[in-house]
Amino acid sequence: MAMILFVSLFCIVFVSFLANPAPVSIELIDLILIILPFFLGVFSLLVTRNYKLYRTEYPLLFAALLYLSYLLISSLIGLSHGIPLLNVLRSIGPYINFFPLLLLGFLSSKTFRPSMVMISLIIVGVFQIIYLFYLYFIYSGVASTTLHILINRITFMDQRTTLPLFLSVTILPIVLSVQLKNSLIKMLCFILILMGFFAGIITLTRAIFLSMIFGWIVFLILYLYYQSKINSSFLLPLIKKISMYLLFFICIILLISCFKKIQMIETGLLSRFYDHSPLHHADYSNGRLYDEWIPALMTWANSDILSLFFGIGAGYPFIVLSGEERTYIHNLCIYNLVYGGFYGLFTCLLLYITLFKSLIYRAFQAQNIMYLAFAALLMSMFFYAQFFAVHKGLAFNVMLFLIISIALSQPSRLNK
Repeated sequence: MAMILFVSLFCIVFVSFLANPAPVSIELIDLILIILPFFLGVFSLLVTRNYKLYRTEYPLLFAALLYLSYLLISSLIGLSHGIPLLNVLRSIGPYINFFPLLLLGFLSSKTFRPSMVMISLIIVGVFQIIYLFYLYFIYSGVASTTLHILINRITFMDQRTTLPLFLSVTILPIVLSVQLKNSLIKMLCFILILMGFFAGIITLTRAIFLSMIFGWIVFLILYLYYQSKINSSFLLPLIKKISMYLLFFICIILLISCFKKIQMIETGLLSRFYDHSPLHHADYSNGRLYDEWIPALMTWANSDILSLFFGIGAGYPFIVLSGEERTYIHNLCIYNLVYGGFYGLFTCLLLYITLFKSLIYRAFQAQNIMYLAFAALLMSMFFYAQFFAVHKGLAFNVMLFLIISIALSQPSRLNK
């Protein structure tokens, strides 16, 4: 039964990678991603026996239900404004479709283990990394200048390049390298993290680069905090050991940077932080404050009292500076504020904060730093979603609800 569940989880994550991030209609792959979570939800209900809900699980379940209520209210408001049902479903579909995955958390620890999710995310993340390198060598591999690399950025070729799946490869293998003593596995984990890091760099996307760094910082802080509570006497030697690993990682980066191709990529990424030439506006990543965020906020602010508290409604378009109509925003918090009002923003922040705290609690309860890695991955995704519309993607929400199911899943000793 555990193997069937693992294969199903892998299929959901992998299909979310293959699916069109911005479909104009419901496709076959979208139907698969509707059926599979529903199947796993029903499966979880049928095989769950004697699940005892502890007080520590109440806040997370409550936050998830509030988040669901915001999405349903937003749908009703959108329909009341005359938005076609298909447009409303397309707008809230990615957010609401994977709620059945929460029920995986009710399965026994023998059937559903966090390691299943971790392995699935790492494997599919590696597939995305390979795809990123493939696109780079096809479209930018022959580039002789930094400008050529910027013009032929792989994010222009396929929207799948911006999916957050590869973030799993930059964070989750750290757990394996810490917990396992095998030197070969440690080296493999280091290679995976390095691959994920450079895969993020070749996208030349500032949000991706900063999200990776942010995820590492969060994990480092959580890990040091965890160790200080478990055994404070080992904290100083641990800091020295981590410093050596960081120094080694930086040396490897500097060594690889000696190659001219790598230098061009790194120069291209750095130029996107300080160069404001018209070329960099081509990917709509600059000027979002004036081009998109302010028009979206003005549409919400000029609406009625009901919309201020509960949003303008799912699928309701706003007009950006260029005159284009949009129903998505490259900022998770602003999106929830505009389409869910104060209530939507509150439920979104409550869900992420409660989930983050629940994962930390599980780490201490189960004495397992894997939960800390998922907490760091969650924060990396949240940070990334403040600069990209990745939060509307299927892969992002698959990852989010799988992490929620991990936080709800009780360690083995509680199931006895």
